[in-house]
Amino acid sequence: MPSSEEMFDEYVRTSAAYCADLFRTAELFFRANVALESTIIDENTSHCGTVEEICKIFIHCREITSSTITSLATFKRCHTALPEQLDIDFSYQEQLLASIVDSLNRIVNLFDSVSDFENLQNQIWDDDNFTNEFTKTAQSISHAILWQCSFARKANLDELS
Repeated sequence: MPSSEEMFDEYVRTSAAYCADLFRTAELFFRANVALESTIIDENTSHCGTVEEICKIFIHCREITSSTITSLATFKRCHTALPEQLDIDFSYQEQLLASIVDSLNRIVNLFDSVSDFENLQNQIWDDDNFTNEFTKTAQSISHAILWQCSFARKANLDELS
């Protein structure tokens, strides 16, 4: 059986791995959005991404989000294994991450209907599903980060008091 120090070290490592994955999810989602908007702004697409490259970023984001689900599960196991830890309900965070993966799947599928660069903005505006999925994903990512912030504040402030 691992010592309490070893368990705490593992707790810290799994927490950091989960947080890094969560923040990579946000980074990639917004990087894809910046690339998309830059492509629309700059008709000289040699300075921007192609629709295919943008879609690859969304695919990578989906993969990282799936990894985030796994790293959260590992962190959750470590959290509950340590004595005297706060009783935390991880289910909302798990639901948010699953929702992000689902929305990213739909975004990737929506990009299958986009022809490269030709009236890109109109193609997106003409399909309300793009707006719905982009905004839903952005909100879910924001809520997932807020959940993590709340967890960190509660865990750290409770430890200090």
